[in-house]
This record gives sequence, structure tokens and C-alpha cells, in this order.
Amino acid sequence: EAVANAGAIAPLVSLMTSATPDLQAKAAATIWSIAGREDNRKRIVEAGGIAPLVKMLQSNHLDCQAKASGAVRCLTMSAFTRSEFEQTGAVPHLVVLLSSGNQEVTINAAGALENMGCR
Repeated sequence: EAVANAGAIAPLVSLMTSATPDLQAKAAATIWSIAGREDNRKRIVEAGGIAPLVKMLQSNHLDCQAKASGAVRCLTMSAFTRSEFEQTGAVPHLVVLLSSGNQEVTINAAGALENMGCR
């Protein structure tokens, strides 16, 4: 909670658009770690965090895929974020990740799709 309260969400969202995959992955991992709280999910959406995560799902870098799919899995636990991800076209990218060959990525993608199937 200290991370979100310190105003770190907007800078983290910005880092997810960095040209450096390692920075993108670290930022997404931090978003993932704070997305367990409903109020933080709202903050992440308000800071524009959905689109960068969807873009990271398409990355060629495995760590970016893993951390982004984990964050998406956590964020899609809320109905309002599920619709945000659906509107930004996340579903087809998550489906592609089901065949990634990496267990963490596959589990996260399947979990996000499971959450998105909840109504």
C-alpha cells in the first residue's frame, strides 16, 4: 500500500512504455504486486495502465509477457477492469499466450481469461 500511496502508480505506468524490456517487466511486476487491492486497481486504470499492459502481452520478451499477464490476471478480478481489458482487445492476446510454452505465462493468461469469463 505504501507504493501506491507514495504516488508511484503513474510513474510505473510510464515505465511500462519504456524502450527497455527489463524496465517494462519490473514496472509490470510492481503493478501486479499492488493490484490485489480494489482501490489500487481503480488507481491503475485511472493512470492509464491498461493499454501498456495489453501491449506488453504482445512483447517478444518472456519476462514482459509473464509480468504483464500476471498483472492482467490480478486486475481482471474486478468487473470494471475486466471490461476495460475487453475494450482494449486483450482477449486475443491472452489466447495466444496460452500456447507460449512458458508455464508462468500460460497460467497467468488462463487465469486472466477465467476472470474475464466471470460476469
